[in-house]
Amino acid sequence: MTILEGDGNGNVVMGPSRNGGTSIQSLAVGSINGDAFPDIVVSDGGTTTGQLEVFLGGPGASLTGVLNPPQIEAPAWNVVVADMNNDGFGDVVVTAGSNVSGTLVNDLIVIPGNGNGTFAAPKSFTVLSGIRSRLAIGDLDKDGRKDVLVTNDLGVSRAQNIGSRITP
Repeated sequence: MTILEGDGNGNVVMGPSRNGGTSIQSLAVGSINGDAFPDIVVSDGGTTTGQLEVFLGGPGASLTGVLNPPQIEAPAWNVVVADMNNDGFGDVVVTAGSNVSGTLVNDLIVIPGNGNGTFAAPKSFTVLSGIRSRLAIGDLDKDGRKDVLVTNDLGVSRAQNIGSRITP
């Protein structure tokens, strides 16, 4: 993974490079630790444990890896950073798939961010089975909470966020 830095005049120059895993499936940019610098989350579908790599951004496109990035129990496919619980901190949302006794199972996993580069325990939801799921996030029912759409080779699942609304 290499960052191409813009110079403000439409040109890019090579920036820092980092190893994001053996089989990068997706990456997302968002705020994980609440500072002014964008952070990067990379999903690695090449392992059976669903490795996620988290890189905290800093001045001059510098990147610092999180020492204990969140682990999930299946190969990771698609990842998005969004504030799912309205606490003002970026959370990691990832789709993961595994073959359980000949049946393909997809999980939608939400990993709440604590706002300082650390994470709370992941929460897993089963969604429509298929392979290589992709996801999109938006407030589909206009209730102030972000919902999730998951697509894959079998169709579309909608995960409606019914959690408590936190008002700032």
